[in-house]
Amino acid sequence: MSQENIAEIRRRLASFEAAYNSEDLDGVLSAWAADFVDMPDGLATLRGAEAPARRQAGVSERFGDYESRLSVEAEEIAPLGEAAVLVRGRLTVTMRH
Repeated sequence: MSQENIAEIRRRLASFEAAYNSEDLDGVLSAWAADFVDMPDGLATLRGAEAPARRQAGVSERFGDYESRLSVEAEEIAPLGEAAVLVRGRLTVTMRH
């Protein structure tokens, strides 16, 4: 994986963090592909049109009900074959009413 690819991934992670912290719902949702699979802890896995709809509802609820900050720390970025990338690190959300 080239340094340019790694830099692009880091840029996208930073854009996601900035969008979340400015409550830019469209910017947050743009981080997920249209065909992503939503696998949150404690809830059923969703695929297809239901996945982005649930994600949008959850993020909208957090923005409406909480003051929250998100922090992304990518410690490792590595290729997984031709079409996937591993990003290992931390995503921390701090929420207050």
